[in-house]
Amino acid sequence: MSSDEKDEGYTLTYGYQFEERLAVEVFYTDVGSFSETGENYANNIDVNGYGVGVKFDFMNEDTFKVFGRLGYARHEVDQSLVVMEEASSDSDTDSDYFYGIGAEYVLTPELNIRGEYNQFEVGRSDYNSIKIGLVYGF
Repeated sequence: MSSDEKDEGYTLTYGYQFEERLAVEVFYTDVGSFSETGENYANNIDVNGYGVGVKFDFMNEDTFKVFGRLGYARHEVDQSLVVMEEASSDSDTDSDYFYGIGAEYVLTPELNIRGEYNQFEVGRSDYNSIKIGLVYGF
């Protein structure tokens, strides 16, 4: 039996900064695919979702920020399973809270680079993500 529990995905986020340390962000994410294969067995899972979160800056310096995030997300899990040449598929939608922590480095007044870690509950297991991206403020 072999398994692939890691994949690349993407997230699109839009937020509003209420004050210097407090923001609300909405997002859509496509997490990617995860699979298990073996003799006469294949299981493929695709996960995507959307949600809203509150971002609070613990440290907000001129060039560096450290933040925490707490929010609520809705995700859809699509599963296709093949056992002994019998195929089946299922789709499930669920919602749950998530949390995360991250940091931003200020490149210009409008452009930051962000790295963050988030943890979601997806079904009966946890989904952990590490994201690196650019933030453009206007």
